[in-house]
Amino acid sequence: MQLLAYLPLVSLFTRATTGLQLLQYDIPTELFELFGNGNDSPPTVTSAASLSSAAPSARNGTASTASTASASGSASCYYPATFILNNFTTWLPANNASLSYVSFQYVDRGTLIATACAYNATSRSLTAGTGLANRYACDDNVISFIWQKGTITVIETTCPGQTVTKFEASGSIIPTGLKCAVTNSSGDSCQGQSQGKLCISSVPLSANFTSQEPSPLQD
Repeated sequence: MQLLAYLPLVSLFTRATTGLQLLQYDIPTELFELFGNGNDSPPTVTSAASLSSAAPSARNGTASTASTASASGSASCYYPATFILNNFTTWLPANNASLSYVSFQYVDRGTLIATACAYNATSRSLTAGTGLANRYACDDNVISFIWQKGTITVIETTCPGQTVTKFEASGSIIPTGLKCAVTNSSGDSCQGQSQGKLCISSVPLSANFTSQEPSPLQD
């Protein structure tokens, strides 16, 4: 009977370690300690990782320590693994790049976050005055993004409010499958501008988070 009672725990441990191996970044100790605390609940901490199709990462072996044997803490925490950008749209005016426009719908199926994201000439950078790349908040402010040189970097706060240090997962993608058209009048252009180029992705854009670091914007 004791063996039969132990089998479900073995199954949970296997699922937890498998999920951790799929992440493409090392897990900081403070985040990893959200496992355990003597709680016997299922290891929800890694369920987002099971969505990743990436190869295992074991740069420092952080995710393979003995603490994976514990279940998650009292609060649910999902490590971001993958993200999707739907309806990715950009508009670049012919004469003034500072008036450009970017928008998309962000989805993380693991953390169950879906939010609209957009940047235009009136958007305020979260990193203004810091010397860091301009970063803009989405409607759900646990998500932000950087649009720079044709690459979009998405940042998602990890387990918000559950650690003293604010941690962020980030991943980048170069949009592909863009269908572009020239805009010539205020009637068919973004932001009321006249001449420019409007591009819309014809397919959802998906990528992996590849970094998990303390935020440079600690609360």
